[in-house]
Amino acid sequence: MTSDRAPEPDAQPDLKADPARIGIVGLGLLGTAVAGQLIRAGCDIHGYDLRAERLVALQGLGGTPHTQPLDLIAGGISTLLFCVMTTEQVRSVVEPLLSLLPPGALLIDCSTGDPDSVTALGRDLRRQGHRYVDATVAGSSTQVAAGEAMVLAGGAPEDLERAAALLNPIYRKFFPLGEIGAGSRMKLVFNMALGLHRLALAESLAFAESQGIAAEQALGVLQAGVAASRVMENKGPRMVSGDFTPEARLSQHLKDVRLMQHVAARSGAEIPLTELHRKILERAELEGLGELDNSAVIQLFRCSGILS
Repeated sequence: MTSDRAPEPDAQPDLKADPARIGIVGLGLLGTAVAGQLIRAGCDIHGYDLRAERLVALQGLGGTPHTQPLDLIAGGISTLLFCVMTTEQVRSVVEPLLSLLPPGALLIDCSTGDPDSVTALGRDLRRQGHRYVDATVAGSSTQVAAGEAMVLAGGAPEDLERAAALLNPIYRKFFPLGEIGAGSRMKLVFNMALGLHRLALAESLAFAESQGIAAEQALGVLQAGVAASRVMENKGPRMVSGDFTPEARLSQHLKDVRLMQHVAARSGAEIPLTELHRKILERAELEGLGELDNSAVIQLFRCSGILS
């Protein structure tokens, strides 16, 4: 069962009259996009990140920056959002705060983590009397900023309902998938398909160029027929133009691909295409493409001999 957006704007509570106070840990591409959307919805956003320039960016959006995680809850904030890279990073921030969080605090984890680690963290938090939802975000930071991402979530039904209402400004669809960890498992499935679609597009466009067909022309033909995919709408123009300003960094997807392999090995699943994908992304990182948008993988196929 999926949930579309929570109530239409005219039926939503007046957050500016009674603003929701939310702490966000991690202000990278995803965290900043989430913060911006929630601020525009009238929420009182407080954020923490290790990088000073990200805190300055949050302040520019109208949020309140903090240089220590403890500062997020000092003002009575009982809802924390995590937009970091790994479950271990979430745990490292949360554990020192456990005794200081108000009873029943809601922690919403938007990172892409190891499902088993996510389940263990959620179990530990619930033992401490807190609530936890793994609300992984399916979509780029640009889609989040447009309210067009999807949220794949696991947790107790009442916690999923609270998370869906809170995150309403960032998503087009909210999928409540079961207990804690279910969102993280589905996120790996989602990212596997997404990444392989992107890889196939990159190879196809580079192959077209090698045959004397302009990438822009090839993309138009692909989008017009049964070979079309949603990936082409966003990543295709970037591959054609060579604009690799990051919406989602290549190195971050490599982190997710390695996690897919780790999880697959535990369950005995065979994922040979993802194994090849990992090798290609590792080569891309070696070639200095890691901090660029993940669509930059096409550059490997454009450089003769670089994959050999």
